[in-house]
Parts: sequence; structure tokens; C-alpha cells
Amino acid sequence: MNKKVKIFLLTFLGLLSASFIWFEVYYINSSIDEFSKQIKEAAQLSDVIIVFNSGGWGTTSPEKAFDLTPLVENIEENIKKLGLNSAVIPYYRTKDNFFAKIGEAGEYLTLFYSQSKKMANCLEQFVRENSNIDILMVGLSNGATFVDQTIEKIPENVGNSVFGVEIGPPFWTKPVSSQNVIIFNKNGKDPLSRGDIPILIASLLKSPFGDIKIPDHIYTWDDIKDDVTKFLEKNLINS
Repeated sequence: MNKKVKIFLLTFLGLLSASFIWFEVYYINSSIDEFSKQIKEAAQLSDVIIVFNSGGWGTTSPEKAFDLTPLVENIEENIKKLGLNSAVIPYYRTKDNFFAKIGEAGEYLTLFYSQSKKMANCLEQFVRENSNIDILMVGLSNGATFVDQTIEKIPENVGNSVFGVEIGPPFWTKPVSSQNVIIFNKNGKDPLSRGDIPILIASLLKSPFGDIKIPDHIYTWDDIKDDVTKFLEKNLINS
């Protein structure tokens, strides 16, 4: 092997290893710490905290998440109709750069084990200190997987204050068995949720350099509003 190529490969592998370590040791801890500060601030004026989990890499802000934000806005309206105040806190699963996403790839392989465990611990502590506030985690696609894995790790004795709305979870997610979670997959018609490999491959090939557009993986408020409304009325405080 050419010496320069060997040096390049060793350097690249070293950077990859460093990205995994940095992501686990630094990024996850710092992002959870930042989230914890935001949720404590929001709690001063809110009855319900909505945790916003976008799809894809989880780097999209609510201002740019045109697939999830309209749904969350309607959820906020429904919460308001219940006479409750709400606040939306986004959780970013990684940063929008190459090595941060490489670090996040390790989390994908474990279904966000480290992040969801730390988030579950964060929410558990928050609920113990703020028993009058409910947490509503809303996730789309990979964000739904993160919601699912987080709620699964929350102890039962505090879990009745933490709820999840999972929209279009991927087929590799094993849904948590909980009355505190509602899952939407278009009655099995969402190709990503049912694992329709030919459609997923075709969608990937059509969008090799941009956002992957999967048919029937886009959700409107009409797709979920009836069930979400009943879910909110049943579970949120003072309803």
C-alpha cells in the first residue's frame, strides 16, 4: 500500500474513532445539560413541556422542520383548548457536520441507547422536582425511535407524567408497550414503518444528495388529529 494512502487511512480512522469518543463523552452530555437548562426555564410558565424530536439526523430546528412543526403547532393548539400552557423545547441528537453525524451513527446502531438513557434520567429528575408538569415527547421517523427508547427507560413511578407521540417510526424500532404512548404509521401504509425495502431503496436512489422523500411517510394534521386529541384529553393534567 502506498505510504501516503496508508497515512491517510490511519488518520481518517483515527478521526473516526475520536468522533465516536467525543460524541459519547462530550456531545451527549453537553446537549443533555443544555436541554435540562431549557426545560427548567420553560417550566416556570408552562403546564406541559413538548419535547421536539425531528426526523433524519435530528439536527433540524422547529423553524425548518416543515414535516413535524405543523403537527406540533396543532398539538399546542389542542393543549391550549384544555386550558393549559405549553412550551416547545427541541432536542438535537447531533450537530450538522460530518464527524458529528459519524459519531451519531454509533447511536443509530444501538437505537440511541446512550442518549435515550441520559434523556430518561434527565426527565425523571425533572418530573420528581416538578410533579405538576407533564412532558409530551413528539418524534417523527428517527425522532420517534428516540422518543420510544427514552420512554421505555423511564421508571413506572414517574412515567405517568411523561407521554409520547410517535409518528412514522422506522420498521427496526420495537415499540414500547405503554398506554402513555400513541403511535402513527398510517395503518401500516407507511413504507418506512412496515419495512418496504423496494420503495425505500427507490426513494434513496431518487434523492442521493438531498432529503429522502418516501411516499406515504409525510403526515398531515388530518392524519393524526382525532386520535391525538383524544390522547391529550385523556392524559394531560387538569383535562
